[in-house]
Amino acid sequence: MLCMTEPIHQTGKVNTMNFRFCVSKRIVEMHKKGVYGQALRKNVEPKTVLGDEIDNHFIGKPIGSTETMKQALDGVDYFVHCQKEMKYVTKIISTHGMLSVVPTHQTFRIVNGQRITFQYPEPISGHNRAKHWVDNHNNHRHDPIDLAETWQTKWWPNW
Repeated sequence: MLCMTEPIHQTGKVNTMNFRFCVSKRIVEMHKKGVYGQALRKNVEPKTVLGDEIDNHFIGKPIGSTETMKQALDGVDYFVHCQKEMKYVTKIISTHGMLSVVPTHQTFRIVNGQRITFQYPEPISGHNRAKHWVDNHNNHRHDPIDLAETWQTKWWPNW
């Protein structure tokens, strides 16, 4: 992960990662290099993130409830931003972010035939909005369709 983020070291930019890359130690190492990291982690690391304890803490809380758990590794604080879903608790391991809701990123779940709406907090909203950027870019780049069709552009001023 450090090699991949080397061009943005010391910039203070945020790198959103897939859970396959998420190891608390790697996120802390990126933070030491001046890059904020965040990653969705479905199966948390039992030694550094207390996943079962977090899941148990959210039992009985309503869908959409959010909390941040603070942890430390090698003297660097990192956060586990959590949001209760219908069947699980979403966990984003991060060295930045706050649980302020993003008013423009509202979602809903249907529970027992009733619609429950809630807003995503900033770290989860950022992850959900960014998680497909690389895949979408690669799909467009490898797609046999020309860019004019992909971009839906019908007018080219310099042609």
